[in-house]
Amino acid sequence: MDIFSLLLSFKWLFASAACVLLTFLVLFIEKKTYAYLLEKVKATSVFWDDCLVKALYSPLKMLITSFGFIYAVHFIMKEFVVLEAYEGFFDIIKI
Repeated sequence: MDIFSLLLSFKWLFASAACVLLTFLVLFIEKKTYAYLLEKVKATSVFWDDCLVKALYSPLKMLITSFGFIYAVHFIMKEFVVLEAYEGFFDIIKI
């Protein structure tokens, strides 16, 4: 078996790793955007915009993380359900 066919057999691993890396990238962008917005909001005298920005931070972070890891697991499970050659893998997990 050559290297190319070996890499193609593990495409699910690359897809799920790319999903996780993309999730971390989006979380980083979200964190920087939150810091920028919080700085701008604190400069105003209105109390409610502070509350709104602070209240949206945690749910948005949880939503991004959930979607990223759900898609990563989806790529893994899609490959293991289609391939019946990996039945031995599931026997190892049961031990």
